[in-house]
Amino acid sequence: MKLQLLQNATLKLNLGGRTILIDPFFAPKHSRPSIAGRSPNPLVELPVSTDEALDGVELIVSHLHSDHFDPLAQSLVPKDMPIVCQPGDDSKIRSFGFEKVTPLDEKLDWRDVKLTRREGRHGFGSVVDKWGRSLALALN
Repeated sequence: MKLQLLQNATLKLNLGGRTILIDPFFAPKHSRPSIAGRSPNPLVELPVSTDEALDGVELIVSHLHSDHFDPLAQSLVPKDMPIVCQPGDDSKIRSFGFEKVTPLDEKLDWRDVKLTRREGRHGFGSVVDKWGRSLALALN
């Protein structure tokens, strides 16, 4: 297994000979609104080109929070790329032109990689009220 943090929540995972991009967020430094009210997002530049970030990727795993799958990534990810998402996000992701969108309700076997849904959240109290719960995964 090889895991590379690109920025924010964006991770490139090589697992069992498969390459998965988690939460593609490609926006240039400080080009998006602040999430915490301190500084515009993202806080740093993407350390590789978007072409390099997408190189070899076979699957996207994400949800529709703007700091996890931003408009730039939505425009650059190939529309025929398989995407696994949080239930309820699938219709909106399809409306962006993506053809292969699968909500992860419980478990999914994808090319010898097992994805298991786990509840996640972005914080506590008012943060959960604002941002809600998110898709968390167990991979094996």
